[in-house]
This record gives sequence, structure tokens and C-alpha cells, in this order.
Amino acid sequence: MTILKVDKTLDTDVLVIGGGLAGCWAALRARQAGARTLLVDKGYISRAGCSPMSGGVMTAPTADDDLDVWAGEVVERGGYMNNQEHLEAFLPDMMAIVQEIDAMGPVIIRDREGKIRRLASRGMMNVRCLQFNPKETMTLMRRRVESVGCEVMDRVHILELLRDQDGAVSGALGLFVRSGEICRIHAGAVVIASGPLNIKGRNMADNVGADGHALAWRVGAELSDMEFAFGGTFSLMQRQYKFPAYNIALGHGAQLINAQGERFMERYDPERMERGELPQVIAAFLNENLCGRGPVYIDLRHADNHLVDDLRAVRGSIWADELTTGRIKDYRERPILIEPQWTVWSHRAGIRIGLDCSATADGLYAAGSVVKIEAVGTHASAGVPVGFACVSGARAGASAAAFAKGRGAPAGSMADQVEPVLARLAAASAATGGATPNSIYRTLRETLGTPLDCMVLSAERIAQIRARLDGLHEELGEAGAADPHEMVKLEEARNFVEAFGVTMASAAERTESRESFFRRDYPDTDNINWFCWHVARLDAAGPVLRRVPVPLETYKRKPLNLPARHLSTIGHNLQEALNGQRIA
Repeated sequence: MTILKVDKTLDTDVLVIGGGLAGCWAALRARQAGARTLLVDKGYISRAGCSPMSGGVMTAPTADDDLDVWAGEVVERGGYMNNQEHLEAFLPDMMAIVQEIDAMGPVIIRDREGKIRRLASRGMMNVRCLQFNPKETMTLMRRRVESVGCEVMDRVHILELLRDQDGAVSGALGLFVRSGEICRIHAGAVVIASGPLNIKGRNMADNVGADGHALAWRVGAELSDMEFAFGGTFSLMQRQYKFPAYNIALGHGAQLINAQGERFMERYDPERMERGELPQVIAAFLNENLCGRGPVYIDLRHADNHLVDDLRAVRGSIWADELTTGRIKDYRERPILIEPQWTVWSHRAGIRIGLDCSATADGLYAAGSVVKIEAVGTHASAGVPVGFACVSGARAGASAAAFAKGRGAPAGSMADQVEPVLARLAAASAATGGATPNSIYRTLRETLGTPLDCMVLSAERIAQIRARLDGLHEELGEAGAADPHEMVKLEEARNFVEAFGVTMASAAERTESRESFFRRDYPDTDNINWFCWHVARLDAAGPVLRRVPVPLETYKRKPLNLPARHLSTIGHNLQEALNGQRIA
């Protein structure tokens, strides 16, 4: 058997895992607070993960906005399941972040008068977003992080978090992706900022998976609302062109129409139309197709004259060129076929954090899309995930620096935690044949099936998926990795299967439907039993699930009427296809 050992040891005050917007803001604030800071990513920081590939929209409050109106709308759209303390902190913090990003360089899109151009946010009537260039922003963020003295290490995959004798997180074990060297990192505090839960092969940010969720889970941190990990967007035009700019297109006047030319969202959400919550819009899209009124098209004939220029400024020439060089013909004259995806991809589920971004494991903090964004409840308005990544990253970095101050390096080798990881890697290095990471993800994608298969759950469907996950656990135990690159892919697959297992255990317990989570056998939203945050934690006996009531009695904003039960949004929009009941 291959013998593995720790090749080097590193010391820092704050270790930040993940180099997107959340991770960079965490590293920046930790270093500005005086902490020695190490920022690591398994890719190249500023080009890996979701941030440089994001849609280029960000929540953008200004001093002229009534933030009380904004907060009221976010709470209402979030079904009053928001953590209103988090929301009250998010909006003013976001205002300061926008100003700071704007001062970094010309990455925010402005109008001819030099003012920041703002668009209506998806799902909202009052909240507004700005547009920005994600790649240029990440280039500037890396440069700024390095300029303040943060140590930056690219292509280091974190294998496991380590804890001291009191159980507090005190560092991590990492694998250098290219050399295969293993390092142990001593840290006074750790920030996880590794991105959303994502099944590989269905999204553009393909090196994002479930690493952070699994790392936090294994040290006993709580995960919240993991069953809301299902989600999607519209991303494929003419069945061959990726179009990851749906939110931008909506902001410039894009519409969805069916084969009869009807703007069908008038039936489903006459107030917000296409700008409703994505689960609602995708369910309506599927209903139109299943009931013979498809296919569905995105209609850019009504888009304003800024669409192409803003696409080019935000996403680079490639997306604008699809529309202007004739590859997609006559977008100003005829609608374009568009299709949705619905899969495991979500900002609605993740690590549970406090207002200071501390996780429920001492010494551990979390930020960005790896976190359950409690500020917006069950809703995921356009621009919120990016804005929250910045705000939570800044808070997490400052909080982690304060925790680490004066703590010192943990004593001892922590061999009882290191050796099982080394043994796991050695076994994979020695194994031949069996499953591969690619085959694991292929099986998962086949199990989840079409967007409709993935959206419509039931006790039977959940049991089927859980049984398949059990089989994949066994396959992972026999899988091999011939080199460090394959080892990282194998660890990613292991982490995803583990985290997705929490998702499906949570799904099995939730006997209702709400926002992006839909069970055909429980189509109603049940505010009697499920007006809560659904929290999961791993203890010595296995997963433990509990319901944490939303403390409405302590919050400023309360619903005038919270119905005990009502048909869920997806249930309402799919009722014609599922039950033959046409929506008027």
C-alpha cells in the first residue's frame, strides 16, 4: 500500500477556504484586522468557482432608497421565513460594499450620465440591482488581497478540518493539486467560502460542488434547509448556446412566450410576470410544455437598446456576439427557443451561521453561497447571492480575526484526525478499477433525470434517490485515483454524495411543499408544522434533524394573515399538468 505523510506544516491566524468574492472579502477583512491570513482555493483565485462566472448582477441599495420598503418586500417575498436580524444588517452593509467595489476600478456599469445603471430585481418590485463585470472584479479583488499582505495559495484542495482537544476548529489538512504534497495548516480560526451545493456536469462553474458543506458537516456544524438545494434557471438557447445572462435579459425587457405567442406568465403571476421567483417561472414553463402549448421562447424583441452593450460589458464579447454575429439569427425579429434546467444548484441551503457569520462549531465561520442565506428566507432574488457573498465574507473575516487573536497554535499532532485521512488517500491511490468520479456524477445525473423528474418529488422518489446514494457510498469506498488531480475529483465526489445525503434525509422528513421544494404527495405549504428552519447536525449516533421556529414575535415585520395551509407555488403552477386543472 502507498504510504502517505504530511509533507509540510503551515501556520496562520485565519485560514480562508475558497477564493471567490466571499473568500476574498473574508481574507481582506481578516488581514485589515491585523490577522495573519492564508487564502486557499483548489483552483486559481480570481478565475475559479462561481464568482467570475456569475450573472453579473448584485443587489444595490443607495442612500436615496428607503431600505425599510426594501426590507418589507424581501420579507414578504421570503414568506416571512427570513431571519430579519440578518436582513437588517445585510442591506446597509451592502450599500457600503457597493461603494467600496466602485472605488476599486471601473467594473460597475453606468449610464451615459455616469450614474450607476440599476435594474429591477427578479422577483421584486422595489429592490434594484446593478450590473458589474465579474471577471474584472475578481482580478481586482485578488490584487487587493495580495496588496494588504494576505498569503495566497492556488490549487490546494482542503481534505479535512482539524480540531483541538476542546473540539474547536484549529486548521485543516490540504492536498496540493499538482504535486500531490500534503500540508497541515495550523489556524486560529477557519472561514469556509467554497460556494453553493452543485452537482457537477450541469452548471458552468464546474469546480464547485459540496466541499464546504461536507467539511462543516463532519466537524458537527449545523446545516440549514438542505432540502431547498433544488433549483434552476434558463440557460440554453436554440438547444446549443449557453445563455447565463437570463437575469440581465429580464432587466432589459425580455419576455417568455409559448408557441401560440402568449406571454403565459400573465396567468401565473400577473404582477411580476417573468420576474417572479425562478421555481415559479420554471414550473409554469414545464406546465406549458406538458400541456401542449410549448415550446417556449425568450422574446428579446422588446428588450431595450442597452442589452447587447451591457452583455458585452458584464460578460465579455462571447455572449453579446451570439446575438450580433448571426449565430442566433434575427433576435430583434423573432423569439428564440429557450430551455430551463432544474437540478441540485442552490443558494437556499447551507451552513447555518450567526450574525457574525460563526458556524455552530467553535473556530469555524462561513460566508457566501455555502451558507443558508437566512436574510431572504425561501426567496432568492436576483443579485442577492452575490451581494450576500460580499457582505458575509467581510463579516466572517473580521469575526474570525477577532476569534483567532491571541489563541495560538494548537498543541499536539492531531494524529487521530490526520491518519484516517491519509489512510483513505492511500487506499484510493492503491485501488485499481471500480467507479470513477465521472461515473459517480453520471449516475447521479441519470438518477435525478429531467427537470420535471428532479422537481417533482414524493416519498417513493426520495427513497429511490436515497437508495442510489447508499450504493454510491459503497462504490466510492472502492474507487481509485491514479494521480493528485483524480484524487481531488474523487474527494469532490465523496463530499457531494455525503452532503446530498443530508439533502435527501431532510427532504424525506419535510411533509409539505414550499418555494423550490415540491412533493407531489404533499403539495400544500403547511405553516402549522413547517413554518421553521429545518436544521441538520451530525453527532456520534448519526444525523440529527430538528425544527427551529422562526421567532416572528421578536421581529419588526409580521404577516397580516399567514394561512395555515395553501397550495404551494410549484403545486399551483403545475396543477394542470399533474391534475388536469387549467390555471385561469
